[in-house]
Amino acid sequence: MEQDVSLTKLPATLWREFTSDGTSSFFYAHDPFYFALVAVFVFIIGLILGSFSSAISYRVQRGESWIVSSGSSQQDADGKKAARSRCPTCHHVLGVLDLIPVFSWVFLGGKCRYCRTSIPARYPLAELVSGLIFAGYYLKSGYVQSLALNSLFAICLPFFVAWVFGGIVPVFLNKSFKNIGFHIRDVPSLWIMGLLSFAAMVFLMRI
Repeated sequence: MEQDVSLTKLPATLWREFTSDGTSSFFYAHDPFYFALVAVFVFIIGLILGSFSSAISYRVQRGESWIVSSGSSQQDADGKKAARSRCPTCHHVLGVLDLIPVFSWVFLGGKCRYCRTSIPARYPLAELVSGLIFAGYYLKSGYVQSLALNSLFAICLPFFVAWVFGGIVPVFLNKSFKNIGFHIRDVPSLWIMGLLSFAAMVFLMRI
């Protein structure tokens, strides 16, 4: 009889744990496969954000818009042309198979599919760094944060990565620390977006 009573209380016990600890915490504690699956999914989202960061960095440094482009054939509802990724050498519009984070670079041998020009390794590296940062954030504190805070982190991430690989890394590679002021004046928007995104990301990781 006591065993029957315990079984009847089991659903209520599980429901209390589910509602008190949160959905993510409940599944993480009871299903390691779910934990790993979510980690992989978040990492893939981070890779995609990293790919977007490369587009931001490239266009901002050249004074181009990363929202609309005069060289694209796709138009939005206002008649403006939506920005499309292109090869900087042959200017061919890149297709979906050319834009898969990391994998496209690997499968194409680090070269453009159309003109066979070498693609710098910093692009897949930025995607990997972005994926690792986003997955690390989510596993550390993101899974207990609200959707709004996680979305804010996701918005800041590509701007931060764009700043790192488009602003900070070139300074270190060229060892031009004394001329960092010139780098900032050349692309002030990149540094402003990067610093603000970095501050917001640090704040979100600590609350």
